[in-house]
Amino acid sequence: MTKTFKIKERLLLENSPQALRDLLLRIKTNHPHLTIGAESTGIYHLPILKACEETGLNCTIINPLLTRQILKSSIRKRKTDSDDAVRIAKLLMQNEGRVMAYREATNKSKIYVRSTLKLSELYQALSLHKKYLGKVLDEIPEVIVQEEKELGQALKRMKKEAIAASPVKERKLLESLPGIGPWLASVILAETDSIKRFKNADSLIAYAGLDPTIKQSGANLNTQGKLTKRGSKQLRWALTCAAGIAKIHDPELKRYYLKKRSEGRKYREALCIVGRKLAYRIYAVLKRETPYLIKKDK
Repeated sequence: MTKTFKIKERLLLENSPQALRDLLLRIKTNHPHLTIGAESTGIYHLPILKACEETGLNCTIINPLLTRQILKSSIRKRKTDSDDAVRIAKLLMQNEGRVMAYREATNKSKIYVRSTLKLSELYQALSLHKKYLGKVLDEIPEVIVQEEKELGQALKRMKKEAIAASPVKERKLLESLPGIGPWLASVILAETDSIKRFKNADSLIAYAGLDPTIKQSGANLNTQGKLTKRGSKQLRWALTCAAGIAKIHDPELKRYYLKKRSEGRKYREALCIVGRKLAYRIYAVLKRETPYLIKKDK
């Protein structure tokens, strides 16, 4: 049976926590079976999540990639708040999205991790700037030297805080894998939230954007296209970074990496493929709750 879509009511709401709670309480009373949804938009969907939690309602969060796909496929390509609301409603009718709790969205570990990664980008940019100045100037300004030192110290402190905020049991499990230390384990755990979110390792790989795009023309099927690069770029970075270390210390992954290179794969491509293989191990370790045992060459 095909579901029909009809707009029942449009509301202009004051942007305040109390106004949201009042609306949700009215909805709960008049429409107890209504599904509430919102698009994931940085921090802007957090108030609706909090209001839903306070009023005892579930809120389904929609991936913005889905709403963009609908916009691209439309003829007029209008983008307004009311149009976005209709797109979200249609996606909810198709059972898209997932129920998310306010606690999960405000994951302390994820906030620490993402802030640290941003600071790391600034530190790397400043280091490159300092290196460039060293080539064109006789002496690097003291303010640049001091700034780099202070930024480096702050980065170390934030990494320690991010590691301390991550769940110890799961972090230790990931640290049993070659290529993954306390910091990378913290990034992976913060970005995945819970391994129970993913039905299999392939869905974890897709969430990291390490799955290749699939192109088909007639009978020809190409499954080795460019990466989709959707989902969490932080998780994608952590997996490729871990892969770069693992291919040195793990004999099996080293052989696998060299095999892909011998097949003509570029360095970055081979690294991403190793990252995918590592994601399977990560999924298995967290799902089974058992540490990884390195296979030794005979």
